[in-house]
Amino acid sequence: MKVTSTEKRLVELYRKADADSKKAAVAILRGKKQDTGNVLSSILLDPAFMDNITGFFGREMPED
Repeated sequence: MKVTSTEKRLVELYRKADADSKKAAVAILRGKKQDTGNVLSSILLDPAFMDNITGFFGREMPED
């Protein structure tokens, strides 16, 4: 399967996430969880996750 650089980075972030964050992410992607406020607040309060996500958006993405 061919994946974009963004998809690859999402997999990397998913693998680093804790179990609760993984469950919440899957629920959102499946459309089963509409209340993203609690998920977002828990993500924003997790310093390790924020370091990862800041690095993700801080880099220039190569064109696919």
